[in-house]
Amino acid sequence: MTQPALRNVTLPLTTHINGMYPGRIITVNGVVRPNANRFSINLQTGFADNSDIALHFNPRFNEGNIVVRNSRLNGQWQGEERETPKFQFRHGQAFEVSILCNENKYKISVNGKHFVGFKHRMPFYAVSHLKIQGGIQVSNVAFLTENQFPPIMSSLRSPSPGSTVGIPFRNIRDHSVHIIGKMKPQANRFAINFLNDEGKIVFHLNPRFEERVIVRNANLGGWGPEERQLNDEFPMAKNSPFVFDIAVNKQGYHVKLNGVPQFLFNHRFRPINRVKCLQVTDGAFIYEILFY
Repeated sequence: MTQPALRNVTLPLTTHINGMYPGRIITVNGVVRPNANRFSINLQTGFADNSDIALHFNPRFNEGNIVVRNSRLNGQWQGEERETPKFQFRHGQAFEVSILCNENKYKISVNGKHFVGFKHRMPFYAVSHLKIQGGIQVSNVAFLTENQFPPIMSSLRSPSPGSTVGIPFRNIRDHSVHIIGKMKPQANRFAINFLNDEGKIVFHLNPRFEERVIVRNANLGGWGPEERQLNDEFPMAKNSPFVFDIAVNKQGYHVKLNGVPQFLFNHRFRPINRVKCLQVTDGAFIYEILFY
């Protein structure tokens, strides 16, 4: 099962992460404290402070705005990697760090853009814990499993309830949307709608907790036939965050929930390049919408 996300984390944090493996992504969202000197994100082999560290990711404001990468083996720090592309962290500002594990290295992105790679110095399967500490506030830690690391093209954090946002591509075909959120305590349903240039709903994704079903449909001048079949039991819980990944290709909308494929909704509207907006109705707290 996909590991649930962590919200509003108290630091320092050391938590078990069910291992690292090719295709696994850990994403940390937070804000740099105004007086921060440094912070670190460690992938390590145990809970103890003296555990070996496979990846030490360490932005340092007090050393000229650099990001140190390193590892610790048998209690000894290894060689530092200090070459830093454009420093992406600012005091008092939000950030996002994503770490993808592949067979050869960790690929690290900052604020949606590739930052650096760090070649494995110890087996990735030895990693068991994540540790975060230093001068930041952490709002969200997400654990995802994907076939590849998506180059994020545009993001929107904490959109207003019921908001409609434009799709930042001329054609959404061969692109994806990544939606992170959580149900409101008193709500029983919400919807994610893809709209065409006339405002008609070309894909309606509608989790219904009272019916324990995820309804799919389209409204192109009237509602069409509903699709309700799920591969397994209803895969959502009110007290747990959710991550929807919706990939659009020539066939339709391929939907994953928390990294697990759920269903395909075949296109009922064409041409696909007239799909222009995404709408999330009230009923859920939406933390982030990513287009890539």
